[in-house]
Amino acid sequence: MHSYRVNHHNEGVELIFGRLVEANLHDLVCFAKAGEGKRFREQLVRVASGIAGKLCDRPVCLETASTFAEVIETIHLGSLVIDDIQDASHSRRGRPALHMRFGVPLSINAGNWLYFSALEQLTVAAHITGARRTEATSLLLTAMREAHEGQAIDLGVDMFATDRPRARAVVELASSKKTGALMSAAFGLGYLTAGEPSDHRYQAFRDFGHEWGLALQMLDDLGSLLKSVNGELPIERCFEDFRNGSPSFVWVLADELLDSFNYDRFRNFAKSSRAPLGTNFENWRSDFEDIARKSSFFSYGLLKAKDRIEGAIAKFVLALNLESEIAIQSKIAFEIDQLSNLCRNLEAAYGNFEQYEKCPTENSAGEPGAEIFKEVIG
Repeated sequence: MHSYRVNHHNEGVELIFGRLVEANLHDLVCFAKAGEGKRFREQLVRVASGIAGKLCDRPVCLETASTFAEVIETIHLGSLVIDDIQDASHSRRGRPALHMRFGVPLSINAGNWLYFSALEQLTVAAHITGARRTEATSLLLTAMREAHEGQAIDLGVDMFATDRPRARAVVELASSKKTGALMSAAFGLGYLTAGEPSDHRYQAFRDFGHEWGLALQMLDDLGSLLKSVNGELPIERCFEDFRNGSPSFVWVLADELLDSFNYDRFRNFAKSSRAPLGTNFENWRSDFEDIARKSSFFSYGLLKAKDRIEGAIAKFVLALNLESEIAIQSKIAFEIDQLSNLCRNLEAAYGNFEQYEKCPTENSAGEPGAEIFKEVIG
């Protein structure tokens, strides 16, 4: 009888525990997952998996590919929850940010839980072999550590207090650590669905993913600015990078395209956008639009991102010893097409960059950016 009462008591405790966790954790996770977006990292895992299977001449473990894809997306989702809190973002993908709906303490807990839940998936997946499980875990832990280092730069640096000569280095370091590291892990995980971590091609996969991540961040930063200028974002999300003084690819563009006078105009616009309802903002916004059109700011930025992606694909193919066109066609032509399609989808997702496109020949010879633009497209 005593034993029955203990068991009955335990069942009651478990029921209460389940309800509390459901309300204070699982409901938050479900809300966050309901707003999941483009899942580019999952797509990258699966494309990499297809390439690895063909190069290694062995079947891809589809269960492993699915697990890796879900793990990388879960980690990314956790990072978005935490990022929104740190950036004081009000919304995410057209819905309230998690902390706006459930509060900061519970949202921090849910974001951290997503990290641990993702890593736990690797430890319990029976279809992942020992060496690959160990490498996948190490790969993700390294990516998460580097992402937090990049986030420290992102949160701690004020670009308005950063000297122009240092701006590029700060932006590239933050992007490399944050976006580059996680995308490198995504492509590396794809390789591990068929290949071994000891294979030299494994590093080529990781290097490509890193470059893809940097191009992704370039498009994201550029698209965020464009949508902010066009008024396509809610007022609370407009010019978030400027409001927070965060490293952004647009600072690199300004450094490359603008002389000292116009760079100062760009900075003044960026500062004014911290208060987009202020009296000075519209004047500086008009000033920036003039700079953007004359320097082909958005068109040039898009070309830079495309150039990085195309260069990454070319280096990747060479690193795999598939120099000849015949070898490419016979081995991974389909996957290369998939990567190209992903590039086009990325471009479309991050904004209508043609909004400010202007034929370079219409620029006067003395305008900054005209000669650079001609050189890039020529």
